[in-house]
Amino acid sequence: MGRTPGVFDGEAVERALGAARIGSSVRTIATIAGVHFQTLYRWLQRSDDDEDPDTSPQLRAAYKDFAERYRKARAEGEVYLAAQAWKLAATDGKHALGMLTLREPETWGRRERHDVSVATSTGARLGIIVMLPQPGEGDATEDG
Repeated sequence: MGRTPGVFDGEAVERALGAARIGSSVRTIATIAGVHFQTLYRWLQRSDDDEDPDTSPQLRAAYKDFAERYRKARAEGEVYLAAQAWKLAATDGKHALGMLTLREPETWGRRERHDVSVATSTGARLGIIVMLPQPGEGDATEDG
């Protein structure tokens, strides 16, 4: 007999954690665990819900343990992906610039700034700043 989809059990938890450790997206983590991504979010939410009378103390403890391990696995996944990106950056200037742009967009990112101000129906002024890429950013490179 197979497991019931969407059930919070050890198999689903371990599969979710494994996918998180390699930097997978939340939707992919949920798919690997055999649940909908909203179910994954509910599991994480239940770790903070100490008032739910329908959740036993043992299950609540299991949700808390999962949430803690999940956050750690996601952090490990981020470190793994960052290490891979920095390896590429060491051999390719485009990757290095991309990493710097992501890390310090104010310093390394090329952006065009537009200050926009509009009046509301009550006469109040609403100001926003729109940061747009420079022409050519994100376009195909000369190589391809």
